[in-house]
Amino acid sequence: MFFNWLEQLKEPVLNEEIILILKDNFRDAQSALVTVPIHVSFIIEYLLGFVARLNKIIKIDLERFIQRLIQSLTQAKTFSNNKSCPSFENLKLIEQKEADSLVCIFLVLYEFVSKKFVIGF
Repeated sequence: MFFNWLEQLKEPVLNEEIILILKDNFRDAQSALVTVPIHVSFIIEYLLGFVARLNKIIKIDLERFIQRLIQSLTQAKTFSNNKSCPSFENLKLIEQKEADSLVCIFLVLYEFVSKKFVIGF
C-alpha cells in the first residue's frame, strides 16, 4: 500500500529534471533538498523520515527498501539481476547504472534526514 499510492499519482515525484538536480548536488544532502522544488523536497524528506523511524523499530534492508522507493517515486521499473520488477510492465525503464546512482544519492539523503527525524523518536 505504501508504494502503491506513489505509483498511482498522475505524475512521478521524481522526473528526469529532478534526478539531474539531485545528481549534481548529491554530496551535500541539504543543498540537494533545497535545490529541488519544495513539494518534492517535502515528499523526499517525509518518506525518508518515515523509513528512518521504521528502521529504528524493525531493522529493514535499507538498500532494497530505497530501491523500491525509487521505483515508486519515478513510476519506473528497474533491472535487478537481469529481472524486471513485474508490477512495472507498462512503465518506463530506468537503466541499472541510473538506478544504482539514485540509490547512492538516496542513501546520502537518508543519512541526513534520519539524523533530523529520529532524534525526537
